[in-house]
Amino acid sequence: MNVKTVVILSGGDGKRLYPLTDYIPKFAIPVIDEPLLIKQLKWIVPLGVEKVLLVINKKDKFWADKISKNVKEKFSFDLIIRLEQEKKGLVEALTNVENDIDENYFMMIFGDEYFNNPNFFTDVAEINKGSYIGAMSTDNLDDIKKGCNVVVNDEGRIIKLIEKPDDYDIKTSYYWNGIAVLNKSFFSEKSTCSLSDTKNNITFINWLNKFIMKSEVNMLIENGFNVNINNLKDYEKCLSIELESRVTI
Repeated sequence: MNVKTVVILSGGDGKRLYPLTDYIPKFAIPVIDEPLLIKQLKWIVPLGVEKVLLVINKKDKFWADKISKNVKEKFSFDLIIRLEQEKKGLVEALTNVENDIDENYFMMIFGDEYFNNPNFFTDVAEINKGSYIGAMSTDNLDDIKKGCNVVVNDEGRIIKLIEKPDDYDIKTSYYWNGIAVLNKSFFSEKSTCSLSDTKNNITFINWLNKFIMKSEVNMLIENGFNVNINNLKDYEKCLSIELESRVTI
């Protein structure tokens, strides 16, 4: 599979990360010595990406422009910033960049994900079975609670995505890791979706399910875990993992 375009969705307000995000947006929070966005960009370098589309809240343009100057010095791909005028859920966030995607396939990443094993990104080069939604496999409930749990039925259809699930919410041993590789035809279903209900991204889930039920989206399950950074406890966990990865004996 030849993925040349990556879309990073970073338009959230980050209210649960206050007071940290009272000054800087999530994508700019420092992971030891560099912004989270820079870490994500480093993880996708092995894919041979040519273009990264960053969707952000319009109020965060200053920080995006500041980081993009550093990107031009460190990376060979182009970083294109697209501003979300108002928050209307994942479907609307994605359609902000629909006209910027030229290839058949593109990768979508949630901008608040930190991975303990970012090699997951490079697995896309080994996949030739079409679109996929990435999932992490674990028997540790605490790992699932750090990410987004994927609740599915017997047909493999996504019923809902649960952020920071409770024990009774966890129905599977795997959860979405915030990565998906999608065909551009994904956008053709927009006209069939109601955009009025963005609570819990129901529109996005229904949108994705249309393709899952047509067997156009597959699950790619890997071992490991990621941290969906929603609060200060999550952020502290990321810092701890990052420091541990740098310790040499």
